[in-house]
Amino acid sequence: MTYKYEEKRLAKKKIQYSPFNILAYNRVILFNIIHVLILATIYVFLGWKGVVFQVVYAWLVVMFVDSTNYVEHYGLKLKQLNKDKPKEEPIYESMSRQVSWDALQPLSSAILFKLQRHSDHHMFAYKPYQILETTEDTPVLPLGYTGSMTLAYCPPIWKMIMNPMVEAINRGETVSKETIKRNKTIVFTYCGIVWSMLTYINFFVIGLKA
Repeated sequence: MTYKYEEKRLAKKKIQYSPFNILAYNRVILFNIIHVLILATIYVFLGWKGVVFQVVYAWLVVMFVDSTNYVEHYGLKLKQLNKDKPKEEPIYESMSRQVSWDALQPLSSAILFKLQRHSDHHMFAYKPYQILETTEDTPVLPLGYTGSMTLAYCPPIWKMIMNPMVEAINRGETVSKETIKRNKTIVFTYCGIVWSMLTYINFFVIGLKA
């Protein structure tokens, strides 16, 4: 998909290919070549262990970045204004606070430099992070980013909690108190089970072997 978008970009610019014009080439291919060269350099100086470390490290970074993006925008979308004209290029409404999730937890705010005030960032991209705000009409995640990503790694539980909220917000409605109460019960139950399993593994499996 990204390769096709890059091909369209080059076609629009009508750039002529030449061995000396690197901007004329597909950046997807170029960046992959650069990645291979980086891995080759690491192998030369640090060996296979260095290559494995770099691959695992890069995979973890991509996983966390994509998980954050997934959590921040899950299910929310701009309304298409010309939906009744399928042959035309889609036209969407202007950016609003209803297309990204905030997280009001103080710990997320302190650790992530108010990254979780995401809707305000979309509305006012010029704002420094120190003065990003949240409002009453902003969709709010049931947990902070760390907790939300933990939930997202278990899709059935994540969808059970988030989908009713997404449907209400996309209809322009307020999330009901019943849904919020139900979500809290599911979250506490899920977190209790996860932490109990981790505690058992830590003390009775890893601890005994140590």
